[in-house]
Amino acid sequence: MERSLLTKFLYFPGLLLLSMMIIVPSAYQFFKGILFFIVFLEIFIIINFRLSLKMHPNIFFLFIFYIFLGTAFGVYGLIQHNSGALPITKEIVLYVILYMIVICGIDDYISMTYIHKTLIFSLSFLCIYIAASLLNAYGIWPDWLYYNLQTTTSDQAINVTTLKLYGRFSASFSSYPSLLFLQPYLFAFLITNPKKQSKWMWFLFLVSTAIMVFVGRRILLMVALSFPLFTILSIIFIRKNNEHKVVKWKSVLFYMAIFFVVISIIFIEVSGISIKSITDYVISNFHSKQVTTGGKVGSNVRLDTIVELFKGWKERPLFGFGSGAYYPHFIRNLKEPWNYEVSYMQYLYSWGIVGCALYGLGIYFIIRKLINIYKEGSFYSSYALASLMGMIAFLIGNATNPYLLKIDYFFVIFLPVAIINLHYREH
Repeated sequence: MERSLLTKFLYFPGLLLLSMMIIVPSAYQFFKGILFFIVFLEIFIIINFRLSLKMHPNIFFLFIFYIFLGTAFGVYGLIQHNSGALPITKEIVLYVILYMIVICGIDDYISMTYIHKTLIFSLSFLCIYIAASLLNAYGIWPDWLYYNLQTTTSDQAINVTTLKLYGRFSASFSSYPSLLFLQPYLFAFLITNPKKQSKWMWFLFLVSTAIMVFVGRRILLMVALSFPLFTILSIIFIRKNNEHKVVKWKSVLFYMAIFFVVISIIFIEVSGISIKSITDYVISNFHSKQVTTGGKVGSNVRLDTIVELFKGWKERPLFGFGSGAYYPHFIRNLKEPWNYEVSYMQYLYSWGIVGCALYGLGIYFIIRKLINIYKEGSFYSSYALASLMGMIAFLIGNATNPYLLKIDYFFVIFLPVAIINLHYREH
């Protein structure tokens, strides 16, 4: 009875914190800090009361492995006198420790159910807020019915002229990266869990997909359109002769495609969006000259970053230059020169082949365990596949911007780890 009361006491602040990290990342950090403190306090109370740590030894070793790896390359960076060694080490070590503590509070299947509901609620709120913000910017949604969640530390901007000039939307929200995880997560959960499907959740998936396609971000568009098919192909490949049942995906894809095409045609006709403009905008991402969100043509900075950091990496290919390093011949940010948009090239430059391979081992372990859990057809199977698809989509998006260097987005890695931990402990 006491255990139940303590667990329920933990739920609300933890779930509220998760929802805020999804909806308003990089903002309201003071309030999030208070919630973090409450969550940690509750977890420590529970741990002391039970006199046990609700973490499987394999998961504990995974955390220790990442903490040691981050510390080692941080020290290496300090020895190299890298100006960003301390900030980067804080992010890749301290954040891991914080989430290690949080995972101790996710101790049963009820916790996972509540987390799932929080993810769906957050996606619903996010879609409504982004749609309302766009409608408000174009004078359709009234000001008295709209509240701007933007702060000085968050990113929100809508350029209303690009629709008339270039035939596409141009909007920026700090919560965009959350969609990279949530849309694939929702689709994978729906298609592998027929009993928990609802018309609202399918509608939510279509709305989130439409937002990602038309809102004016290349990576969102590519993930939104490719990951439903990628999820289907993954299920077919993983299942093979497995008896684990899945919804009739052919019918789902057919009706979903018909509905999405019809709605898109109507939306395009009403709004004046140009498909050619959107296509050119996406394709330019792979050229040396790139179309910006404002419609101007300029140098492809991400392609330039890959080329320049590759030149620097060749000087120390095995172990790199240590955490917080930057290439002196190519600096993107004078205040934080160690930060680059192409994060994986930044990791390769900083940690070399050896460091990236070691970090990749941890990701491989997570992916392999999630696939095994899905194959078993247990309570956690749908959650495992859904979080796997969300994590992979987010990691792809992370290639274009260093999202994982923000504490708000670390959940996309450690939610799957929490599922693995729960599965380990129950077996």
